[in-house]
Amino acid sequence: MFRLIEHTGDIGIEVKASSMEEMFSDTIKGLYSIFLDLSNVECKRIIKITIRGNDLEEILIETLNEFIYLFDVKKAIFVKFRKFKIKENLLEASVCVDYFNKRKHKVLGAGVKAATYHDLKLKIDKKTNTYYARIIVDV
Repeated sequence: MFRLIEHTGDIGIEVKASSMEEMFSDTIKGLYSIFLDLSNVECKRIIKITIRGNDLEEILIETLNEFIYLFDVKKAIFVKFRKFKIKENLLEASVCVDYFNKRKHKVLGAGVKAATYHDLKLKIDKKTNTYYARIIVDV
């Protein structure tokens, strides 16, 4: 579950999830929901992504920036993960994507420039299976 939050000059995404995969998935959906209506997306193609980082925070930020790039350059829209694995400092995933079509997908606002480390919060409680993320994106 994600919600968008106001932040001075930018937009935040807040996510509460019951798994790491769900946290990443909802954060990406939150990112796209800033500028697109996601109600008509469907799996058109499966792509593979590999993201390396020094820690989980860096992997999350780099994953969001990878999806910003995929939309800006290839017009790819995240639909869902088919396979998802984080091991040590590496994320490997197979991802269902759709491709932007102005007749099918409604644009809601300006795009996102980048995910930032500003005010980044990431909390994982394995006892209660709760994953929380708060990310500010530059619009």
